[in-house]
Amino acid sequence: MKIASVIVDVPSRQTDRPFDYIIPEQWEDILKPGMRVTVPFGPRRLQGFVVGIKSHSEVERLKPIEAVLDVTPVLNEELLELGKYLTETTLCFAISAYQAMLPAAMKAKYEKEIHLIREEYRPLLPQEIQALFAGRSAIAWKEVEQAKLWRTVQKRFSKDIWKLCTKSKRRREKSSQTYSISFTAATNQTSHRGDAGAGGEAKASVNVPSF
Repeated sequence: MKIASVIVDVPSRQTDRPFDYIIPEQWEDILKPGMRVTVPFGPRRLQGFVVGIKSHSEVERLKPIEAVLDVTPVLNEELLELGKYLTETTLCFAISAYQAMLPAAMKAKYEKEIHLIREEYRPLLPQEIQALFAGRSAIAWKEVEQAKLWRTVQKRFSKDIWKLCTKSKRRREKSSQTYSISFTAATNQTSHRGDAGAGGEAKASVNVPSF
């Protein structure tokens, strides 16, 4: 049994420490430090960052992780250590430090999609993934989860055959904005594109650490 240490999204002194959760069997070889998860916390369900993985815990009754939100870590080891350092040397909470390291669009609700980088790469896909695409250039991440192909997708991100895109919508008064984030293993760059409706289009790009 593997256990994840998770910093939950409750910025308070009482919760400013890792809490242990059981990693369900289907995610044991997938979950890594720096990935975000959804966990039960009292009567609530909260998001959190995995900051460590171990084989035992001092807590007898542990609850399991309910959902894994990322395919690859959004924070690397150096950023996790930086967050820990900030909590030890300043008045900053760990969750606040980690949240500040993420692009703004990743803090909103979004849907994930898998996109082929080039059409000529389609024959290089595993047969089960080719069947899932079924002639399309993009598939919803929910389809990958339903087909239980999480491991296949995660292990082949380093092949630079496909990329993970996320789309989120934020409503402000009468207008809406759509953002997208694309991850590619080749460039280690996260790109943001925002469609501001009547306000025009805004684009930005930031580098992210190597995973």
